[in-house]
Amino acid sequence: MELVNAESLLVRSRNDLKSSFADLNRTMGIAGSEDYTLEDVTTDVKIPRGLGELISDSLGHPELKRAKEQTAAAEAKKRAMKSQYLPTVSAIASGGYYDTFDPNRNVTTGGWWAAGGMVSMPLFTGGLIENQVKEAAAQEAAAQAQSTNIEQALTQQVTNAYLDTVTFTQQIKLAEELVKTAQEALSLAKQRYKLGLGNIVEVTQSEVGLTTAQTKLAEAQYDYKIAEVTLAYAAGGSAQLQIDPTIR
Repeated sequence: MELVNAESLLVRSRNDLKSSFADLNRTMGIAGSEDYTLEDVTTDVKIPRGLGELISDSLGHPELKRAKEQTAAAEAKKRAMKSQYLPTVSAIASGGYYDTFDPNRNVTTGGWWAAGGMVSMPLFTGGLIENQVKEAAAQEAAAQAQSTNIEQALTQQVTNAYLDTVTFTQQIKLAEELVKTAQEALSLAKQRYKLGLGNIVEVTQSEVGLTTAQTKLAEAQYDYKIAEVTLAYAAGGSAQLQIDPTIR
């Protein structure tokens, strides 16, 4: 019965793996049924990085930059609308030199010039300028709110992902210890069985315990990579982040 269940789980896992490869190809825009070689997950930590540094890095996220640029554009538009209240000054000047077309006529030749200016002020516009300023101010407030919302969301995402990464790093170490213990227990059970001091049930139970420990290790490694990639995206950096696993 256990063998049938194990074979059923194996078939299901293979199908899930093929389906995951197909989803990956679709995401990357690759046609065909390409297979990939899965590598072991490594969680070596070299140089620790603090949470504050990662939050600071998140301020350079492209989404936040775009929101800040939209805020700056809305602010510039509001200033442009307000500038319509200012008076408009226009001036014109011209000059030249004139000469007679008839040299027999005694006409004095020389130069001439003229200049003029005008000042206009928007005394009554029917509320047009006022409404344009209000609209620009509303757009600026909305852009500022969106920028603040994105910044807070990135900070929260970085914090949660960082803490998850630290937690899963510690869980991986614990799971590795459990795997070592389960391997030693299986080796001991096999030796006892060979010497006639134990039965096959002990060996089977030790094998199940080892499989369970390896499964928990794989789950912790998977969760770690998800948290690591999430942290890298939120911090605006690469997926190879270096964190401090000793922070509690």
